Amino acid sequence: MNAQKVLAFLGAGQNINTSFDNNGYLNLSTGVQYNLEGFIKPEIEMRFFFGSLQNNTTYDIIDPSLRSKDVFTNLQAFNWSITPNFSVSIDEDDYWYLAVKPKYNYAEIKATDRVILYQGSKIIRSEEIRKGVSRSFGLNLGVIGKLWSESFDSILLSVFMDNINFNKVVKKTKEIDVDTKYNLGFEVTYYFSFRKKK
Repeated sequence: MNAQKVLAFLGAGQNINTSFDNNGYLNLSTGVQYNLEGFIKPEIEMRFFFGSLQNNTTYDIIDPSLRSKDVFTNLQAFNWSITPNFSVSIDEDDYWYLAVKPKYNYAEIKATDRVILYQGSKIIRSEEIRKGVSRSFGLNLGVIGKLWSESFDSILLSVFMDNINFNKVVKKTKEIDVDTKYNLGFEVTYYFSFRKKK
């Protein structure tokens, strides 16, 4: 499908996890693909993940209608991945391909807690940052197709399973029970070149 040896790409997607606001967190990606002969098209990719956990509120023991503490947790990750990216044609004209992308991920992860304590009429604000590293394997499955015959450009629609382990930086309490392993999600990736086919 892609005679040009190197293609750049941009992508966006959402990981699904009910522990987060809006039931998930977002990711933006960029990288390059190198087209070997045959069905192997290895890629190097960088992704930025960001999202917020559902707010954690603690109520006063004496008067349960009053809040005693709020914790707002934001999570971020910079993730580098490599994949062999296997592409197999699924139509006679070689316009559509099945893409199978097993990935090795290395992610630098960060959690930022904004804490608000309510002590009568007094409000105390503080912030705590925790950092860590997550190494994992993931998998993308999707369909990639050419946008028009005169160009090398194409678009990939995929579903994926990620194992970016934010649990390493989330402060666990009785009220916070987060599991970020093996999240499912969906993603759209656009592959582009700066020249047309001859």
